[in-house]
Amino acid sequence: MSESPQDGQAAIASGCAAASDGRYSIQVNPIPTDYEDRRSYLETRFASGPTADLVTVDHTMLGDFVEAGYLASLSAGDRAELRDTMLAGPLAANSVDGPLVAFPLFSDVQLLWYRRSVARKAGVVPGRTTTWARIIAAAESAKTTVQVDGGREAGYLTWLNALIEGAGGSLLQPDSAAGRAAAGVIRRLATSKAADPQLDSATSQQVSERFFKGDGSFMVSSPGAVWRLPPTATWKPGDLGWAAYPRTMPDRPAQPPITGFGLAISRASENQPLALEAARCITSRQRQVELMLSQGTLVSGRADVYDDKQVRQAFPMADLLRESLRSGAPTPVAAADDEVNKAVENTFWPPQRVDPQTTPRAAQRAVDAALQ
Repeated sequence: MSESPQDGQAAIASGCAAASDGRYSIQVNPIPTDYEDRRSYLETRFASGPTADLVTVDHTMLGDFVEAGYLASLSAGDRAELRDTMLAGPLAANSVDGPLVAFPLFSDVQLLWYRRSVARKAGVVPGRTTTWARIIAAAESAKTTVQVDGGREAGYLTWLNALIEGAGGSLLQPDSAAGRAAAGVIRRLATSKAADPQLDSATSQQVSERFFKGDGSFMVSSPGAVWRLPPTATWKPGDLGWAAYPRTMPDRPAQPPITGFGLAISRASENQPLALEAARCITSRQRQVELMLSQGTLVSGRADVYDDKQVRQAFPMADLLRESLRSGAPTPVAAADDEVNKAVENTFWPPQRVDPQTTPRAAQRAVDAALQ
């Protein structure tokens, strides 16, 4: 089993091996933390034959690995069991053109994080129906900023995708009502006093730093970038609040961005039955609870994990995480549709130049050209 950059897998693997009464053992091998290095490493391992049985794979890589024939198919029974226990977002992230191809190992989903004191001052209580327009207006009223990943090499495409899907559209059809609604949100923030001066260049780390240093009072981000971080001198105890990802449109629920890792079975494995047994153990309720409690950053895709008392104590936003993982959408698959993603990003970036009247049309021409 190849290890992701996250902690906690080794202990869980050891626990599953011990519970097997000697039927199998699991050797955890660390892999590169850089995305492209990780992809190259996994491709080499897959192409080398039976060198790995279980492999932790970014959901954005699954499509390419399925097309290359590297992954073993999951049985109808395993797929049915996973559909009964896992939430819709992680299931979608680990599916390729419909069929589920990997066990959802752990996920990440974006929420809205905010300073309660600033929200009260601005007269807003963020909730499930809160829109981006309302959050931007609140930040302007309080003379603070809304922090998002707007840098080209950061999460800009993820943000754009969530805005379009939250308006009922698709990244493949930017010249649509949904695309224009997304462009309207981007322009509204980018041209407002709530925009960070470095909106188009800040890294994910810088976005979090500005939020916690007091430059911003609203931010969309994953729990791993926010929760369990050491408090700073500029924050009062209990001032950190969380709410559902903001809506693009008032009458449509948001689709918060979901990323994740799947546990895939190598087709070249000579131990597929045992690998499947190990994968079932690792994604069981008990082990997934252990995973969340041990690392405190990435979260489980299992619905029943959020009923566990220890999980609910460690993650007071447990119900919101479960709801967001149920309603969210996987982030764009850069590897499979790289030209399309670049076409959209090239026309929708930088955010300060986005125009709802012209940008979606230009993006559509670029997407159509990329698909030819």
